[in-house]
Amino acid sequence: MNRPAGTVANRAWIAYLALGLVASTAYLFAPGLQGNGPLFNVISGSSAIAILLGLSLHRPVAPWVWRWFAIGQALFFLGDVYTYSYPLVSGDEVPFPSAGDRLVPARTRPSRTAMTPRSVSLPTRNRKTKPYVRI
Repeated sequence: MNRPAGTVANRAWIAYLALGLVASTAYLFAPGLQGNGPLFNVISGSSAIAILLGLSLHRPVAPWVWRWFAIGQALFFLGDVYTYSYPLVSGDEVPFPSAGDRLVPARTRPSRTAMTPRSVSLPTRNRKTKPYVRI
């Protein structure tokens, strides 16, 4: 599905990038938000949502590649939510090893699957097929 250049769907990444830069800068430098766990979780979780929204907007030829990346990012997000929330909920320090310590590295498997050509059957690319990634 080709959209004319300049449409909202083709430029949404610019807004996401700008919001991500503002949120990341606030996380690093803004008093009151510096090192804020919930803000970090919002930044982290937004990537999986952005991937899924981009998938529905652009409908790429190989959607499972992007789904695998979204799954990996969601696992990273869940690991961070657990790690940052555990002390708030239980009042104790996060034990080691914890569920968060298992979830964050677990994201590598789906990400590697997405990048492994044998795991995803892609059609042969020629001039008549859609590109795998549209910018």
